[in-house]
Amino acid sequence: NPKLVLCPSLNDVHQDHQTIANEAVRCFKKQSVLCYEEPWNNINFSTSCFIRLERRHIDKKIEALKCYKSQLNRVYISEESILSLAITRGAQLEGGYAEAFEVVRWML
Repeated sequence: NPKLVLCPSLNDVHQDHQTIANEAVRCFKKQSVLCYEEPWNNINFSTSCFIRLERRHIDKKIEALKCYKSQLNRVYISEESILSLAITRGAQLEGGYAEAFEVVRWML
């Protein structure tokens, strides 16, 4: 019984991601649902929620993404791409690092 569910954006163009996003919204009707950003797959993305990060969080994310061996040749999974997006989202908060999410449902 999670309190928060993270899923791909409802605007993700990848068919598997669309299915997961739609099913998350359908299945978790009593939970908060946030959609994470994948710029290479999103047609539209509403940056309606920001989470401030520290550099150590970005480093951990980069380390974790290196586990996806089949994706390592993709430009969007490069260290520079991940760091650049975190810097861009942080700039929207007047500096630092951040990650943006779309709010589908926020339960207080």
